[in-house]
Amino acid sequence: IDGTPDGGVVPYFNGVVAGLASRGKKYFHGVYGSRNVCTNVTEKTGARYSFVSGMSWGFSGNLGYPLPSNWAINQIKEFAVTNGSDTFDLDRDVWRSGGEPGVGSVNDTGGPADTYIAYVQRLYDLATAYKSSSGSGTNASQLV
Repeated sequence: IDGTPDGGVVPYFNGVVAGLASRGKKYFHGVYGSRNVCTNVTEKTGARYSFVSGMSWGFSGNLGYPLPSNWAINQIKEFAVTNGSDTFDLDRDVWRSGGEPGVGSVNDTGGPADTYIAYVQRLYDLATAYKSSSGSGTNASQLV
C-alpha cells in the first residue's frame, strides 16, 4: 500500500473529500501514513496535515522520502510503559509547532462560557467564605 498510494489510498481520500464537501465543508481532512503516502495524498487531495508513521523504517514509503511539507506529527519511537503489572507500548511523537493543534481535553462537555461561569462562582464562594469568617457586614456580591 505504501509503495502505490494511487492504487487505493488516494481514491479513498477523494471519497473523504467528497463526503466532507457534501456536508458543507465544515471539516478538513488529514492523513496518517508513510512519508510517501502522506505526500501523495496531500498533493492529490489537499490534506491539511500529515501524521507521519516515521518510526516505521521498514516501509519503502519512508526510506528515501522527505517529510511532507505539511507534516504536523512524526511518530519516531516506540517504548514500553509499565504500570504495576501492566505493560503497554506507547509512541514518542514529535509535534511541529504551528502544525495541527490537537485537542486540549477529551470528553469535555463544557464550553468557554462554562469555564468563565465556574470561575465567577469560585470568586463568589471565596467572597462568601471571607464574609463569614471576618464578620463583615458587606454583601458578598459586593466583594467580588
